[in-house]
Amino acid sequence: MVGPLLVAMPFILNFSDEEVARNFYIAIGIVIIVIGMLTDYRAEVRVRKVE
Repeated sequence: MVGPLLVAMPFILNFSDEEVARNFYIAIGIVIIVIGMLTDYRAEVRVRKVE
């Protein structure tokens, strides 16, 4: 949710004319999206042996 919002924010808040700020928000948004796609959100289940 944060990644796409960061990509859209320069256009929503009308500062897309500022090239450095626009590129920063778009780049950080893309990085967050990619990290989210690479993250394994499944919890690891550990089974403890009882002896």
